[in-house]
Amino acid sequence: MKGHLESPPTARLERLVEDYRQWLVTERSLATTTVRYYVTGARLFLCEFGDRDLQSLSLADVTGFVVRQCPRRSVGNAKNLATSVRSLLGYLYVQGLTDRQLASGVPTPSGPRLKPYTIASIPESSPPFEILFNLVPDGIASNYLFGLRVGDFIDFTGPYGTFILETAPDCECIFMAETTAIAPVRPMIHRVLHRRGHLPIRLIHAAPSPEHLIYHDEFEGAAGQDPGFIYETVLVQLDPTRSRNPFTIRDLIQTRYLADSKRERRFFICGIGKAVLELRDLLRDGGYERRAVQYEQW
Repeated sequence: MKGHLESPPTARLERLVEDYRQWLVTERSLATTTVRYYVTGARLFLCEFGDRDLQSLSLADVTGFVVRQCPRRSVGNAKNLATSVRSLLGYLYVQGLTDRQLASGVPTPSGPRLKPYTIASIPESSPPFEILFNLVPDGIASNYLFGLRVGDFIDFTGPYGTFILETAPDCECIFMAETTAIAPVRPMIHRVLHRRGHLPIRLIHAAPSPEHLIYHDEFEGAAGQDPGFIYETVLVQLDPTRSRNPFTIRDLIQTRYLADSKRERRFFICGIGKAVLELRDLLRDGGYERRAVQYEQW
């Protein structure tokens, strides 16, 4: 990642660091070497945010700081930094300088880990390169990505995976996706729309609320311009246990794609949890060939 210069410590921050050092000595009775480690980490963390109001700090800020700093260090030094930041955040909370305990936002360094994300870019368009993901409150990777600044560098590998569409199929296609699982489906849709005279395609996008229908305006506009593309949205409620309920989509499949004898369609299904497998099996058990039903389960 591209480095950046931290803001110089202000007098206010230096007073805070000194108060923290005194607390470590008098209240925690820590050894001199440990205090030195903790104070160094505290100063680095506080300088990162300059004169920003500490009450405005978020878990994403904390996670982003640690994840940005750790690649520059050995695993041992990275763990020391994480420990020092946890200690500082505990102190800030106890002193009433933050309104909540933010130590849970500090990830435990354990060496590099790979995290897969799906490409959402339109293949026929020029950059930027797009990925789509949820910001998970305690998620290390998503908070790290949200904490990146313009000009930062990241390492990535790939692309990998088999849930792809190289060319527009010579048959009717139905795409089904749930919320952010629209990511791999989006480039597929545009790959088909880019082909003149393509056969009919339909996108069924399910979400718990209209706000979760990502790329809604884009798909609605494309459907308005291309009579061979139908864009359909379905609001799917979650049950009390928070598991996905595929009932609405299941009904739709049974009445629309299993009631007739036509089996020349192709399906592309992407979603979260076992609902994807249930929809896959419903179509295959209903007479569609195995290869006619492609899916990706998140």
